Amino acid sequence: MSPPAMANDGHANSETADLAKSSCDSCKASENGNAVGLSEDVATSLTEDAAIMAQYHADPMNVPDVAVPSSQPNRPATPQGPSTGEINKLLTYSTIASNPGGGKIRYVFEWRENGVPTTSSTDFVLPDNRVSKRNAWHSCGQGSGFGVRVKFVDESGASSEWSYFRPVQIYSIPQTPNRPQGPDCARINALCTFSTSTPDSCSKIKFIFDWGDGSRYHTGYYNSRETASATHRWSRPGYYDVRAIAFNAHGKMSGWSAIKRICVRSKSECPG
Repeated sequence: MSPPAMANDGHANSETADLAKSSCDSCKASENGNAVGLSEDVATSLTEDAAIMAQYHADPMNVPDVAVPSSQPNRPATPQGPSTGEINKLLTYSTIASNPGGGKIRYVFEWRENGVPTTSSTDFVLPDNRVSKRNAWHSCGQGSGFGVRVKFVDESGASSEWSYFRPVQIYSIPQTPNRPQGPDCARINALCTFSTSTPDSCSKIKFIFDWGDGSRYHTGYYNSRETASATHRWSRPGYYDVRAIAFNAHGKMSGWSAIKRICVRSKSECPG
């Protein structure tokens, strides 16, 4: 049987919390509405979204669906769709709105990536009918720099208020780990150390070392490109193929690494 899952020194526990706080350092968007490089409109919208962001972090599964303040009767429903998604994969979001002035409306979806907005619009449709749009994010991150909001425009050109902002966390599938590094030969019951790492990843990842004898070792979380290490000993002589695989908290796994073969011998066969 495989030994129980263990974590390496300094990398155990607080795994979910660690991941929730992580994203590519190069992909992190500033949550400061006055961040350098953002237009005044975008900076203002980031500030306006502060309340909904606070609620999202407190309870991401219950972001408001329809805004009801009497001062904003025309605000469309907060876009509904996944709160997490894979980089470069299309995600679908939907919304609905009423038009007190009557007549058809078209919806304008604003997609934020690293704080930079782009928009896409629907055709003119009757109000009170749910519509949807798809979008793919091409970098990873989370917070107010990544997400979607929507407004509508009627046939006269009059525009509604923007909906509340829907934050989205964008992650990547871990890349295949490097071939484990370790000794070529060892004595029976000698403790051997093996290490591996992955190329760039958007979030923290765990590793599983497969020792080739029916047992495996689960590490704790590691940062992108950080080297993960694990130890093992074999009780019988023979050749064993060591390999590793990486996975993240979203359940996405890499492929298995190339194997590292180790020859385990008795003391008499492996002196010194």
